[in-house]
Amino acid sequence: MYSALAGGGIGAAGSLLMGYRVFRVDADAEAKEMMRAFFIGEFFKLAVTVALFALAIVWARVFPLPLLSAYAASLLAYWLALASPLFTGNGNDR
Repeated sequence: MYSALAGGGIGAAGSLLMGYRVFRVDADAEAKEMMRAFFIGEFFKLAVTVALFALAIVWARVFPLPLLSAYAASLLAYWLALASPLFTGNGNDR
């Protein structure tokens, strides 16, 4: 059970860090500054994800299959939420 919780937590932590880094940029900023924030945010997201996976496997001694399955499910949930307007027809259909 803790393995799946750790996997979902790793996915959530990476995404929260990415969102924090990206939304720190002012909405009036130049496009170059916004893209820089996205790249830096993605770098930190990947670095934190790798570090948390290593920490979970080495220190917490979780089971790898539930850990990776819950992580994959958390990523799938983001993609499904992003694509949901396409399936429900609630997008900008003008």
